[in-house]
Amino acid sequence: MFNKQLNQCLDWLNKRGLFKFFKQPGIRSFALLFVMGLGLSLAIASCAPSNSANAPTEKPQASKLTVLKMGHQKEMALLNILKAQGSLEKRLQPQGISVT
Repeated sequence: MFNKQLNQCLDWLNKRGLFKFFKQPGIRSFALLFVMGLGLSLAIASCAPSNSANAPTEKPQASKLTVLKMGHQKEMALLNILKAQGSLEKRLQPQGISVT
């Protein structure tokens, strides 16, 4: 079935003198799969709900996090720098979050 549809599509293109490089089997399969994948992607994207004006508005929930507990791993240079400078604690302090 796959080969039949592929050959029909390619015969249609060849009759019109388009895409003469489709005579190679690998390119034929790739082209058909590409077109099918593109069509499927567009079909799925068109069915997905979009953020429209009719969507209900939700209020952002306040963070209930008060303590951030972080583990320490070897070879985490960036984490060591943040810990040494105390910049993470300074950044989260106005939000009422402590770092341990």
